[in-house]
Amino acid sequence: MYFLLTGLIGLTSCKPCRSPEHKRLGPESLTYFGSQKNGSWWVFERKSDRARDSVYLTNYSRQTERPIDINVCYDLEAVRYQLVGKGVLCQRSIVTIDARGSIDQVNFVDNGINNPLFYFSLYTANNQGFERGPYADFERLTSYTVNGVSYPNVTKVYAKAPQYNRSGAMTYVVWRTLYITPEVGLIRAEYIPTSQGGVRETYDLIKYSIVH
Repeated sequence: MYFLLTGLIGLTSCKPCRSPEHKRLGPESLTYFGSQKNGSWWVFERKSDRARDSVYLTNYSRQTERPIDINVCYDLEAVRYQLVGKGVLCQRSIVTIDARGSIDQVNFVDNGINNPLFYFSLYTANNQGFERGPYADFERLTSYTVNGVSYPNVTKVYAKAPQYNRSGAMTYVVWRTLYITPEVGLIRAEYIPTSQGGVRETYDLIKYSIVH
């Protein structure tokens, strides 16, 4: 009898999901970060010593995923790809863009020992631009010029990192300023070390080729 009851409880508590809700990526996420496909590449230059690195996009996929939780009835659209450099300015970054309903989560995860360019996390609010929060803030620029090229509709993102002050309270300080434009992506990154003695560096986009 005990086994029969537990089996019945399990059957009644887990309802089949016949018509899941489809949570799709918003236009901001796709336009800024998800429109570039395999074969796209960018060349960045560090201003202090003019060191350059080529970054290539590979392993792009756009798919629908089901959450692990069996009690929810929806699926999520997701984009996955990798950015691979030669190791001078960027070694490897794994990029994940996940629909979360009213917002999308964008992660550039450092998978190398040297990556001042592509290592940040932020949120975009569907049809409302980037999402402000403790880890990021932003401002809109009508245009911005890098290396003599004027880019329209640039979003300036202030990526923040947690840091404890002398009293032991945790604050969030800006450690990277990113300039991002639709279709192209990152055009300038300003790395601001949070530790004492760090050197501030600027990395500019020199040239690129985008495959859509």
